[in-house]
Amino acid sequence: TSICIIYPDRNEFVPPSYAVVRHRIQGFGSSNNNPTSSSQKQTSSNSHWEEGNSPPANLNPSPGCERVYLCYKRSREGNPLTGLLPLSPAYEEGIPPGYTALERTPRNHVANVNSPTNPLFLAMRQ
Repeated sequence: TSICIIYPDRNEFVPPSYAVVRHRIQGFGSSNNNPTSSSQKQTSSNSHWEEGNSPPANLNPSPGCERVYLCYKRSREGNPLTGLLPLSPAYEEGIPPGYTALERTPRNHVANVNSPTNPLFLAMRQ
């Protein structure tokens, strides 16, 4: 299991064997907090709301900012992902014990998920 950040506006793409995190459509899916009737579930399985057709979830949706996407890779090899945290250098937040910071994208860009003036990074625990 692994994750990475990509910048499609810098011609980065989803790496092989990875998938991009997509928006969750309200009312569909299996959540105890948001139950759906069996007729809705039946409809959703044949509709355009399936995961592959929903838009990627932009981590930086501010107007005028470049798009930032989170990608993941599922694998039985290695340890599962057990935690994901935002880290802000502006607040001098260090990397917690047991976490690894995502510092670079697959094409070696700085993996900042926010604006350049207020950087924000992700850290994962496996």
